[in-house]
Amino acid sequence: MSKMMKERLEWRELLLTFFLLTISLFLLSGCSDNTVNLPEKEKIIPPKKVIVEKKQSDSIIYPISVPDGEFFQLVGLIDNQSAIYIANLQEGSKVFKYDLYSGKSNVIHESQHPIVNCHLSPSRSKIVIHAAPSTYEGAITVIDLSGMEIWKYSIPSVELAFEWNPYNEDEILVSSFNEDWTYKLFLLDMKGKHIQDIDSPQPFVKWLNKDEIGYIKWDEDNPELFAPLASKNIRTGDERILLEHVFQFSAYKDRLLTITSNDSDDSMADYSFFDMQMNKLHSFQVPQLTRFSDWLIPYYEFVESEKRLFMFVPFRSGDADSYQEGFQLMSFDLEKGKQEKILDGIEKNEPISCSPDGELCLLGNQLENLILMKEKKIIDLYKE
Repeated sequence: MSKMMKERLEWRELLLTFFLLTISLFLLSGCSDNTVNLPEKEKIIPPKKVIVEKKQSDSIIYPISVPDGEFFQLVGLIDNQSAIYIANLQEGSKVFKYDLYSGKSNVIHESQHPIVNCHLSPSRSKIVIHAAPSTYEGAITVIDLSGMEIWKYSIPSVELAFEWNPYNEDEILVSSFNEDWTYKLFLLDMKGKHIQDIDSPQPFVKWLNKDEIGYIKWDEDNPELFAPLASKNIRTGDERILLEHVFQFSAYKDRLLTITSNDSDDSMADYSFFDMQMNKLHSFQVPQLTRFSDWLIPYYEFVESEKRLFMFVPFRSGDADSYQEGFQLMSFDLEKGKQEKILDGIEKNEPISCSPDGELCLLGNQLENLILMKEKKIIDLYKE
C-alpha cells in the first residue's frame, strides 16, 4: 500500500469516529428532557439559593464582607439565618442586617455620628442604637428590623447602659453616667413617647417583672464581696430584700440566676436558679478564679426557649491573673438538670451571645466568631 493511500484511510477513520461521537452526544442530550424543556431561567439555579435551602448542618456559612465602611462589631443573632452588625464610616456608622447563608448585607440604619453599641430587644424585633454626637451626649434611636424609626431621644452622658423590659418591650431602662461616674436612671416609654426619672440606689438593674427591678444593694461605705439582692417597684417605690449574700445575678423572664461562693469550699462558685417566688430550682458548682479584690465570673448566656445555660468553666480553681489553662464551654439544662460539655480548649474568657434556640452562638470581644453547637466547632464570621 502506497503512503498516500494509507494517509487517506487514516483520514476516513478519523472522520467516521468524529461522526459517531457527534451522533452519540446528540442522542444523549435528547434523553435529558427535564433539562432541555425547562425555560431558560429555571435551568440555572444560583448556588447560594441551593445552599440556603439545604439543612443547616449541610449549609455553607459565608464570612462577613463589609460592603461599606470598616467592620466594628456584631450585635447579635436575630435567628439561625441572620445577624446584625455595625460598620464604621469615615464619619458616622451603619447598621447592617446580614444573611449568614447568602453572604448578603443590607443597610437598615445609618447614623451621622459614631455608633457606640446596639442592643436587640428580647423578642429580637427591635434594636436600640446608642450613638455619640459628642463626648458628653448620647443619642438613642430605636428601630425595627426593617430600619423604621420608632423613637429618638438624646441624653447628656459620657456612657449609657440599657435594660429592655422583657414583659413590655415598649419600655427600656437607661442608666446615664456623668464624667465623675455619678448617674441617673431613666425609663423610656416608647408607646407613651415620654421619659421618666427612676429613683434607684444602683445604676445596674434587671427587670424582675413588669413593675419591679432587681439590684445588689452594695454598701458603699463598707464594701464587701457579697451583698443582699433587693427589688424595687418602680411604680410604687416599695422595696424588699430577696436574698442575702449574693455576688452577681442575672434576671430572665420568670427565672433568676444568682452567683455566690460555696459555703463549704470557697474555691468553688455556686450558680443557683430561682423562680420569681424565690423558690430554688437548680444549683451547681464550678471552679472559681480569684482576683485581687473579688472573683472572675466567666461569660455566660441563658437561652430561655430551651431553658439552657451556656457558660465558660475553668479547668481548675486558682488565681485569675496566672491562670492559663483555658476554659470549657458547658451547657446546663434546667429541664433535665444535666450538664454537657460542648467544647474544650477555649483559650480566652470572651463574650457569648446565642440565637433564640441556642443552635448558633457568637463569640469574641467583637462577637466575630460563630459557634456551631451541634457540630461543636467554631468558625470565623469575620476576619481581617
